[in-house]
Amino acid sequence: MSETTLSPHLAHILPTGTHPRGPDSSPAPAFGPHTERQSSSVAVLRATVGFGVAGLSASNLTSLTTVEAGLLAPAGALLLTVPALLVVHQYLGLLAPPRELLHVIARAFVRSGELALATTPILLLFSATSAQGPPLFFLLLFGNGAFTLAGAVLDLHSAEERHSAGLAKRAEMFCLASAWAGLAALIALRISLSNVL
Repeated sequence: MSETTLSPHLAHILPTGTHPRGPDSSPAPAFGPHTERQSSSVAVLRATVGFGVAGLSASNLTSLTTVEAGLLAPAGALLLTVPALLVVHQYLGLLAPPRELLHVIARAFVRSGELALATTPILLLFSATSAQGPPLFFLLLFGNGAFTLAGAVLDLHSAEERHSAGLAKRAEMFCLASAWAGLAALIALRISLSNVL
């Protein structure tokens, strides 16, 4: 493309070698780190709302017990187990950056919350027509957690695989992720039962 000729009025304003953007110039990036963090926060908030709405729907909008279970079980399990996962990961000398592991876990939480939100119509139907809303909610919450944790284990293993060439390190990561998922599931189950019993 031929170089743009500056008018005499702009020549004394723009530095030498600076030209206005032409049609072939690369546009400025529309999204920066701040926008990315903001969208991630919105996704996590949406997932949290999904757990709460699902719990409220299971109780026919009359009880907060299922809401507490829906919110505290996944959030409490992650808050209590993720620090241990990161510490042991570093202790074993595994290579995936902690930031990438946190991103995987946050994505799993968002996916789980969106899945819980998707079950809201079913829970509303059962809670409005029978007393089976809360039992169905806990059954769906258990299945949701098992599905999400299984996916998180595979994603954590894939994250380590991108940074580790050795088979032993990848095997260690898979065992660590599986142990973390099992511990998170036990804690989530304990929190859920404490809200019911």
